[in-house]
Amino acid sequence: ERSPSPPPVYGPDGTRKNTRANRWREKYGEERHACLERIMDLLPSTSAPGFISKRKRSRKIVIPVEEFPTYNFIGLIIGPRGKTQKDMENKTGCKIAIRGKGSVKEGAKGRRNGQSMDGDDEPLHVLITGDDPTAIDAAAEMVESMLVVIDDEKNVHKQNQLRELALLNGTLKDEEWCHVCGEKGHKDFECPKRFALGGRSRVLVKCAICGDTSHPTRDCAQKPTAGEDGKDEAKAEMQLDSDYTAFMAELDGKKAGLPGGE
Repeated sequence: ERSPSPPPVYGPDGTRKNTRANRWREKYGEERHACLERIMDLLPSTSAPGFISKRKRSRKIVIPVEEFPTYNFIGLIIGPRGKTQKDMENKTGCKIAIRGKGSVKEGAKGRRNGQSMDGDDEPLHVLITGDDPTAIDAAAEMVESMLVVIDDEKNVHKQNQLRELALLNGTLKDEEWCHVCGEKGHKDFECPKRFALGGRSRVLVKCAICGDTSHPTRDCAQKPTAGEDGKDEAKAEMQLDSDYTAFMAELDGKKAGLPGGE
């Protein structure tokens, strides 16, 4: 008995690509190519035939968008301005791309002269291509680690991406206070106590004088004392009240400083 045939796959021109003859030709062609590559590895002095070249190996990793439709897998893989994707390609030497349904925005044309590419009708997946199987395994391990659903507060990879995006946009501040523990010297996502606090709320107190989150403004050690600074402030407040009273009296048609306008 023959095994059941797979569902038909059609190319952009409408012809079926996975006929029985094509599947057999592809299967035995890969085996033949693998045997020749193995011979060349065992006998380096052997010259390769002209029709034999180092073939590209590929691996597909399905993105679980159906199970987690609201989770931004594509953003984690691509990164800010494609930086994460480029870093993985530079480290492994493999080509990493996102293919399948949803990889192209609705209404946009295909990637190649307005025509769809192979795999666009398949489920959303990450396509890894390269020459070295070890490099492909390393790239697949990196990608699979990003396909694990983690809460945003515990997702260190996403927090690092947000920091890189702020750095690229020029909105990253060098000195910031941590709102998790109230200490200076690290950001919220770098706080060593971010997991130990559990469900407790973050620190919301911040001094308006020194910027520290360990005390309110009234308890700040840098607060001016009730000496000359206090007298100057009181005098300035009295002058402000006097100027305001005179201004309101002029609006009412009264003379400043005389009750009832007399």
